Amino acid sequence: MPQKKKQKSWLKKTQYIATALIFMLGIADAIYLVFWYGKEPVSEKPRMEAFSLQLTDATGAVARVVDGVFEGDQLSVRTTHSAIGDLNGDGLADAAIVARVDKGDADGLQTLFLLLNTGQAMVNTDKKTISDRMEITALAIEDGTIKLGYLDREADEPSPSESRTMAFQLWGVRLEETYGDGK
Repeated sequence: MPQKKKQKSWLKKTQYIATALIFMLGIADAIYLVFWYGKEPVSEKPRMEAFSLQLTDATGAVARVVDGVFEGDQLSVRTTHSAIGDLNGDGLADAAIVARVDKGDADGLQTLFLLLNTGQAMVNTDKKTISDRMEITALAIEDGTIKLGYLDREADEPSPSESRTMAFQLWGVRLEETYGDGK
């Protein structure tokens, strides 16, 4: 019987403290403290100074991009565009990166990389090669969709001139093109 009395006493104290918090902080602040405290809001940018990609150089070293650049043995990566936003609905800011990937045998291919935020690190889970005929003009994450704006050209045209859009959504940990007016 004394144990039940202790439980009721503790419950009453907790109710008094919660009520006092609501009045002192206001309802909105109290809701924030109860439901969101400790979660990283999407508006906060994840740390993007360094991250690893699903690429290895000739020696087998993983491409660790630091300040937008990786230089390895017969592999170089240079980021050209990036976007931040929540892609999988977990409330954490994920990222999309477009980088020029040069494996020593060509001018370099443009590649779209998906980086999912685990709460502890940005993890590259997928990549899509983008045509080298395209000139990327914009990259954004809106409503869980990666939107890629670009100028394209026909094979016989000297420079890109047609404005087009591609969009990608997350399917598990993979990117799938969902729409676009590209060819």
